[in-house]
Amino acid sequence: MPIAISRASIEPSTSPLREHPLLASLDDQELRELGRLAVRRELKPREPVVVQGEVASSLFLLVDGEVGVERTGPDGVRDEVSRLLAPGHFGESSLLSGEIG
Repeated sequence: MPIAISRASIEPSTSPLREHPLLASLDDQELRELGRLAVRRELKPREPVVVQGEVASSLFLLVDGEVGVERTGPDGVRDEVSRLLAPGHFGESSLLSGEIG
């Protein structure tokens, strides 16, 4: 399930983000600051994280589980086009460019 970190205080040495490759260069103070800004989300199976056509406003760090990427074709049929396993991340391209996902 996609998980970021809680707004609650975290202990960087035990945080699941300590092991995330994208954050490997952050020191303890930087991880604490990220902990104050980030929101932890635990999702149920098949619960959407983002919806096709919406403008992305977040970077998602997957620290446990997996997510599927689905696209709805012009015929209305949804197909899985990719699967992301932890540790991974997504949303950065749309977040930085402001493009619709």
